[in-house]
Amino acid sequence: MKHRQSITFFLSLLVAGVVSCLVGGYFFIRTFQAGDCDGGCNGSTLVSWVAGAFVAFLLMGYAWKRQRTKRGKNPYSALAALAAITVAIPGLLYLVQGSHPSSPLKTNQDNSYMLIAERDIPALRIAAGERCIFSTVDCHTNPSHIDAVCTQGPTTLKASDWPAFKRLPKEDFGIPPTEAVQTFPNACPKRQ
Repeated sequence: MKHRQSITFFLSLLVAGVVSCLVGGYFFIRTFQAGDCDGGCNGSTLVSWVAGAFVAFLLMGYAWKRQRTKRGKNPYSALAALAAITVAIPGLLYLVQGSHPSSPLKTNQDNSYMLIAERDIPALRIAAGERCIFSTVDCHTNPSHIDAVCTQGPTTLKASDWPAFKRLPKEDFGIPPTEAVQTFPNACPKRQ
């Protein structure tokens, strides 16, 4: 009977750990991708943090089970509390991140160069004063474009939108810009 209860608890621990770490992990990863690392997060690093949380969940759940059974208490209430905490903490971080306006973008290794919108661009939902970060200017496509991360998220800035932006080289990450980046918004030759 006791062996059967242990197996049942272990299976419950696994299911609760998987479900709560998947839900909590989703919120955790979305929080960082939404702003804390300006879209330049290393996804595998974030997933490894979630995997670490899963292992910690299993170890803590087992430890709480032993403690509660020694006292003659039901271990499932501790398991439910652990699952709630595992979802609530990243869930609250995600809600707080979504309820606050994004902080100014910071250039990083992935997106080294900074732009600022000098006027509104309603089609892209970009307001005057918003910053965007990018890594390269693509002159080989038609139309030429920049893949950027702006305050509201990733976007593509076509050459026709470039005059609305101004470079902010003092806010760049420090990687020497290419000639195309230096001459922005006149980076690409005009096409006839």
